[in-house]
Amino acid sequence: MVNVIPRYQPNPKRDPFKVLAAMAHVSWRVLGQCYTPDCCIASTRVGIEALKPFGIAGRPVAVKAMAMNEAYWQYVKGEAPLDPERARYLVIDDTCEGPGYSGHLIIAGKVKGKQFILDLSVYQFNRPHKEIHVPPEGLFMLLPDSFEFKDAWSIPAGNPRGGVILYSAYPNAPDYTKTPDWYFRTSLHRETSERMRDELVIATRIALGEM
Repeated sequence: MVNVIPRYQPNPKRDPFKVLAAMAHVSWRVLGQCYTPDCCIASTRVGIEALKPFGIAGRPVAVKAMAMNEAYWQYVKGEAPLDPERARYLVIDDTCEGPGYSGHLIIAGKVKGKQFILDLSVYQFNRPHKEIHVPPEGLFMLLPDSFEFKDAWSIPAGNPRGGVILYSAYPNAPDYTKTPDWYFRTSLHRETSERMRDELVIATRIALGEM
């Protein structure tokens, strides 16, 4: 794969919001070639690097995450009683067991004075048997002007197929920088990340009609 990063010059006339939306849309088509859906650390690192050629700075944010289907979301909002036959949810936080990362990692940043989040591995929450239907693409969301990543913050991101993905503060989250997908334990980890970065830049540019 030709490295597109050094020779690619940002276009100051490009709409950064369209870049973020395009990258979210094509992300899983690219990342799914090399990563499994539960790739939040790898996809966040790839995404941060892929945004740089477009002049967009992103940073990693460790969060707790909860995916709810429509029936459970209506219950949480107080709009319907709890339906034990249909209400379902999925939690990713410090209660998770197993060898993986006990939490979730997303990208946050600011463009033109607007804060955003970008989750390129949100597809991992897809659970059709729980009526949690997440499309195979990333999630891009602009945050309210008054929002701050302080105290017990939370962000409910609407799922286009019903329900919601709830991101919330994760004080003392596990250190994601000590995972192989972040510090590149082997040369293969690094080469794969760089390949995915380059292909994500190209796919985003194609989605924008630039190639």
